[in-house]
Amino acid sequence: MDEYDVFMDEPTRKLTLDILKAYIQQPDQRNRQFIILSPHTLGDTAPTRTLHIKKMPEPTRLSAQGPQQQTLD
Repeated sequence: MDEYDVFMDEPTRKLTLDILKAYIQQPDQRNRQFIILSPHTLGDTAPTRTLHIKKMPEPTRLSAQGPQQQTLD
């Protein structure tokens, strides 16, 4: 899922993330991989043996004539 929560407020984001985590932990989802991209922090979600969190580094922005978008290495 790509940025499913981009326009959600914090309580709704937490609720939907809790629902997703509960769904993912169901026995019939055992051998599946879920990838969720979000521009927000994951709050109190902590990594576990089966949950991995990867965070992209902040991009380097050069200011030649104002902010410029850069690509990540």
